[in-house]
Amino acid sequence: MNQKSAAPLQQDESYLLGIDLGTSGVRLCLYRCRDQAAEGLAVANFHDADGAYDCPKTWEAALIQAFSSLHRMHGGALRQVIGIMADATSSSVCLSQDGRPVTDFLMYDDKRAQPQAERYAETAPNDSAAHGASSTLAKTLWLLENTALSDPEHSHNLRIMHQIDWLTHWLTGQTDLATDANNALKLGFDPVTNQWPHWVQTELLTDRGAGIGILPSVVTPGTPLAPIAPTLAARFGISPQACVHAGTTDSIAGFFATGASKTGEAVTSLGSTLALKLLSDRPVFAPQYGVYSHKVGPWWLAGGASNAGGNALVTRYGLDPIKHWCQKPLSAADIHDRIGALDYYPLKSKGERFPFQDPNKCPDFEPPAPDAFTEFLAALAGLVKIEVLGYQRLAELGASSVQSIHSVGGGLKNPLWQTLRKEALPISDIAPLHDQAAFGVARLLHLAKEGFDISQT
Repeated sequence: MNQKSAAPLQQDESYLLGIDLGTSGVRLCLYRCRDQAAEGLAVANFHDADGAYDCPKTWEAALIQAFSSLHRMHGGALRQVIGIMADATSSSVCLSQDGRPVTDFLMYDDKRAQPQAERYAETAPNDSAAHGASSTLAKTLWLLENTALSDPEHSHNLRIMHQIDWLTHWLTGQTDLATDANNALKLGFDPVTNQWPHWVQTELLTDRGAGIGILPSVVTPGTPLAPIAPTLAARFGISPQACVHAGTTDSIAGFFATGASKTGEAVTSLGSTLALKLLSDRPVFAPQYGVYSHKVGPWWLAGGASNAGGNALVTRYGLDPIKHWCQKPLSAADIHDRIGALDYYPLKSKGERFPFQDPNKCPDFEPPAPDAFTEFLAALAGLVKIEVLGYQRLAELGASSVQSIHSVGGGLKNPLWQTLRKEALPISDIAPLHDQAAFGVARLLHLAKEGFDISQT
C-alpha cells in the first residue's frame, strides 16, 4: 500500500469520511482532501460484533465500534469532516416501512429467487442487469411473495431498501431518501435512459399491487442527500454540517481506491473470485457473458466477475502448501516448461458467470498433472487465461481498449501468479493508492465534488 504520510492537523483542513459496509465488517476512512491521503482508518469485523453478516443489528454494532475507535484516534479531524459517502454490498435487499426493515435482508450471495428470475427472463431486455436469481429484482419479488407482514393492510407503504439505503437512513435518520444508480442497477434501473423501465413497474404491480411507489428515486453516486443525524454528530464528534451523499457498491469503491481515473484503466481483483473492471467511455451490457456497466461520473465502469479465483486454490491445495510453493523462484518460461499442455479451469464448484455464463461448467483439472505443484502452476495459468479472456470479452463487446491494469487483492502475494500475469497482460507497476474500499469511496466523493476533473485531484 502506497499511502502518503499523515500531516499535522490544520484548523482549516477539510476531510471526507468514507464508509465501507462490506462482506466481513465495517471500515471507516478519514480522507484528507488537500493531498488525497488517508488521515486514519478504523475497522470493526462482524465476528467481533458477535453477529451475523446479514443482520442490521450486527451492522449497527460494527458501525458504532468503528466510529468510536475513529473518534478516539482522530476526534479533531472528525470535527472537520465536510462530506460522507458510503458503499455497501450490491443486491443485498429487504422491504421496509418508514425506514424500518420489515423483512429479513436477502444478501448478495442469496440465490433462492430462481423462480422469480425465470418469470421475467423473457420480459426483461437481454442487456438488463436484473437477470438471474441473485439480482435485486428477483429477491424483491421473492420477498413480496413469501413474507407475511404484520400489517398487510399497509402493504402499499412498502419500500425497497438496499443495504446502502439502510446505512443512509442510519446516518441521517431520514426516510425515503434517494438510492444511487449503481445499487439500483440490479433492481432493473436503466443507467442509459436514467429511469425505471416500464417492465420493472409491471413486474412489481403483479405482486400484491406494490407498484411504482415501492421503488426508490435514483440519483448519481456522490449526490448530496441530507446532513448527518444530530445524535450521531454529537455522539462521535462529527461536524453537524457534514453532508451524507448518495453511495455506491463495494466493488466500485474498491476500484477507485487504486487511483484509477482515466479511460482505459482497469482493475483486476485477485481475491476469492476473479473480478475485472474497466473505465470505458461507452457502456457494454451482455448478461449472457456476465458483463454489465455502471455509470460513474463521466465514465462507464464495465466488467464482470468469474467464480474462479483464490478460493478455488485454497480449497484444493491449502494455504500452507501454497505459501511454500510461492517461495520457488520460477520464471514464466520455467512455469510453461513444467506445465506443458495442461489447460485447467480452476473453479471451486460447478457454475461460471464470466467471461461466459454456464451454470453447468465444472472444475476442470484434467488430464492429471504428475504432481500437486505442477497442477497448482497449471491452475495459476488457467486463472491468467480467464483474466485474458475477460478483457478480450470486454473489447469484443465494444468497451474502451485496456491501457493498463491495476491489481488488488490477496493474489498479489503470489509471485508465481504475478509472473504469469505480467507476461500476458499490461499490468501496471504503480502501487495502488490504497487497498481499502473505504478510501476508494471517499476518493470517489472527492472526484464528484471536483466535477470529476482529475487535474484537480
